[in-house]
Amino acid sequence: MSKIRSKFNTLYIEPTAMKKIQYYTEAATGEVSGLGTVIKDKDGDYIVEEVFLLEQESSSAETELKPEAISRLMEDMIKRNEDPSKLKFWWHSHASMGVFWSGTDDECAETLSREFAFSLVVNKSGDRKCRVDIYDPIRITKDDIRVEELLEEDADLKKTCEEEVKEKVKSSTITYYRGSKSFYEDEEYYRNWREKFDYKRDDPKPKSRIDIKESLAEDIARLMNLCKLRADD
Repeated sequence: MSKIRSKFNTLYIEPTAMKKIQYYTEAATGEVSGLGTVIKDKDGDYIVEEVFLLEQESSSAETELKPEAISRLMEDMIKRNEDPSKLKFWWHSHASMGVFWSGTDDECAETLSREFAFSLVVNKSGDRKCRVDIYDPIRITKDDIRVEELLEEDADLKKTCEEEVKEKVKSSTITYYRGSKSFYEDEEYYRNWREKFDYKRDDPKPKSRIDIKESLAEDIARLMNLCKLRADD
């Protein structure tokens, strides 16, 4: 059962399809609903390709698709050499109300498909709630499916950005205090300078050294030994 559930964690929606759902919802006075086609890509992800608005009876509290409108949609798809069995997506709005599953929604979900079907409820505020109903091999409802709108590359914008980079972003060289030569032209000097002055931050601080005469060093050693003998006494 966990393997079956894991197959339906996320539903992806083509940008145009999501925009149409949004615009239908905003334009309708009350609730509105429709169907959509779902495909499975090579990575096993489910994607809503296209959505359809059908003739329906709608009010501020409910919406009902006409069976003849659904039949007409399926016939049109067959004429266009499209597969009507891909109609595994039901979307509807709750107008200005919150997004939740009503008893009517649950009843409708029982009739959507023989395999599986995704349901999406939205409202005018842009809230979303998605579920998947699996009918075979066992009956499962998985709620709170993540909905992600596929990113669509904007070729025109990409070209504009590339041209703007060429215009405004210029290449430059790294300059050091010794002169205006670049790092690559002055690589040997920089390497020698770094080896002389630059050490790792986590290295211990180097100890200072003082050069003294050998005779003075011997006197200091005798003085230290004398101090040690007195301390032992």
